[in-house]
Amino acid sequence: MVIDLAALRLGKKPLAVERSFDRDDFQIKDETIELGGPVQVELNVSASDERVRVEGRISGELILACCRCACEFRQATEKVFSVEYWPDEDEEEGEIELDYDDLDVGFYSGDQFDLKEVILEQMLIDIPMNPICRDDCKGLCARCGADLNKEECGCGENPVDPRLQALKDWKNRAK
Repeated sequence: MVIDLAALRLGKKPLAVERSFDRDDFQIKDETIELGGPVQVELNVSASDERVRVEGRISGELILACCRCACEFRQATEKVFSVEYWPDEDEEEGEIELDYDDLDVGFYSGDQFDLKEVILEQMLIDIPMNPICRDDCKGLCARCGADLNKEECGCGENPVDPRLQALKDWKNRAK
């Protein structure tokens, strides 16, 4: 959904967007993340001078891969946010110094503003670096790859690295 910023500035009042986006409307580049269904948005978009403010609520569902057991799981996400976008300055004009309070700032270029990029960014920004399907996930066996949530593996409880077997034998003799 592309917004013409010139028209928004002339309108003098925020643009209200309340709609549902289909999961096929977004292109996620990460193979371990998918949208689990439609994304509901309620946004207000306003433009003053060169800055654009997007605030509102997004809700949807993500399909993620567990970092322990590699199983897919669904995670509901609902977020209320407010982000300000500044024009992307040319490098010749110098760098912009941001304070801690400016961390909710993004950049745009041109007179067109794509809301789908904002929505996708806000959906993905809170995904943990290592998503886990549940707190008690046991993961995969490091030796045989069995899913320890579903089955016991036949590797034994404390497999010994063959390179360290001599030390284990020495320890047992020392007892």
